Amino acid sequence: MKIGTCYICGRKGTVQSHHIIPQTFGGESGPVVDLDAACHQTVHSQALNFESKNSNVMLFSEKEWVKAKPLVDYIILEIRKNKQNPDFTNPANLVLKISKYDVYLLHLMKTDAGYTNLQDYTKDLLRAFIKSKFPTA
Repeated sequence: MKIGTCYICGRKGTVQSHHIIPQTFGGESGPVVDLDAACHQTVHSQALNFESKNSNVMLFSEKEWVKAKPLVDYIILEIRKNKQNPDFTNPANLVLKISKYDVYLLHLMKTDAGYTNLQDYTKDLLRAFIKSKFPTA
C-alpha cells in the first residue's frame, strides 16, 4: 500500500495497486492502477456480481462507473476466458465452477499422470502448485 489518488473516485489517501489483468489469470507483472480499498473491493465484487448472477445491480455511482467499467469488463473477460479454456496447471482455477466435461478432463489427466484416484491427484496438484509459488526456505 502507498499514498496516492484513487483512479476511480479521486480520493487521496492509502491506495492499493489493482492489476488490470487479475493476478489469478497471470497478471502478476502486468499493468496496474491505484485504487482505494473500497473501490478495489467494489471492482471485483461488481465483476463477480455481473458474471455469476447475471445481475445488473450497480455498486458504483454513474460518475464512478465511467472509470470503473473498463476494469470490471476486463475481469469479466478473464473469468469467461478461463471458463472456456481452463488452465488445469493452476489449481486456483480448479476451485472455480467447473463443468462435467472439465471433471472428465481431470480424470484423463489423472490417468496420464499415473494416478487411480482423482482426489489424490488433485491434492498433489495443489501441493505442487503451492510449493512452486511459496517455496520453503
